Amino acid sequence: MASKTYHLIIGSNLGDRLAQLATARKEIVSDIGQIIRESEIYETQPWGYADQPWFLNQALEVQSNLDPFKAIERLNKIEVKIGRTPGEKWHARHMDIDIILCGSDVIHEQGLEIPHPHMAERNFVLVPLMEIAPETLHPVLGKTIEELYFESRDKGEVYIFNPDEQNNPL
Repeated sequence: MASKTYHLIIGSNLGDRLAQLATARKEIVSDIGQIIRESEIYETQPWGYADQPWFLNQALEVQSNLDPFKAIERLNKIEVKIGRTPGEKWHARHMDIDIILCGSDVIHEQGLEIPHPHMAERNFVLVPLMEIAPETLHPVLGKTIEELYFESRDKGEVYIFNPDEQNNPL
């Protein structure tokens, strides 16, 4: 299979968030492919359910020989390995890994939607992704990541993570 370029968002808001992001990156390199680019780590306001700890999020650009279905299967296993348990949608978790884009692929199947259906309305996705791939086009909307960010109505706060300010992002 031809190599694919994936844009992923990894996130954690339970436990040692920073260590879990490092573990996720290590597992992605081991099981998915080479990390070509990575954003800064951002501290982000929870989206969808506000009464939970803030997340650490990071965007990764990964080169892989895996097809999207095999990639999501392995990414789900990495989430579980790091501590993710079944829970309510948008609630706290040790690890969340989403495929945001896979080049110009468009997939709408059970268990996998690429591009991620909510990416254009979530600052915690757009800000880190804009850092590493501002000119990348959304294959359905035909807009760059930067354009999507400037059009976003999301009011969610997103800050570059500073470990000296842990538990006090403002």
